[in-house]
Amino acid sequence: MPTMETQSYHISLPLLADARAEASRLGHSFVAPEHLLLAVAANGDPSTQGFFQRHAMSIDALRAAVAELLGPERLLARIDQPPAIAQRAIIALGRALSAGRGWLHPYSDRDLLLALVADGVAANAVVGAVLERFGVSPADARREIASLATEPQY
Repeated sequence: MPTMETQSYHISLPLLADARAEASRLGHSFVAPEHLLLAVAANGDPSTQGFFQRHAMSIDALRAAVAELLGPERLLARIDQPPAIAQRAIIALGRALSAGRGWLHPYSDRDLLLALVADGVAANAVVGAVLERFGVSPADARREIASLATEPQY
């Protein structure tokens, strides 16, 4: 019988699989906040889509900005291992989870987007630089996203 120390738990986090796909599309073997941002931009709910549309942030333009900022990955991960998750991505997911509504609906797309533009995630990092390329500071993004209507995702 497995003990707490050896038992592994798997939970499905909204948009994480999409972020992994975005990372893979860019040739990255890690999931970072910028990949989560791309996942929200590509597959987010209507309120988060509105944020991207208001600032002319198409998914193609966002991907191009991330690719230009990061460039190709230099080290390749082993194919038999899942992609690593960067520390800032873990921080963003943790913030989104703390704002969430429990195990069945851990967080909304808005919660994740708000976490991605937080100071500890976007400041002096790729997400902040991507936003700035579209004329939006992380602080302005936080204010706008915080005002978005929250609609439950089921």
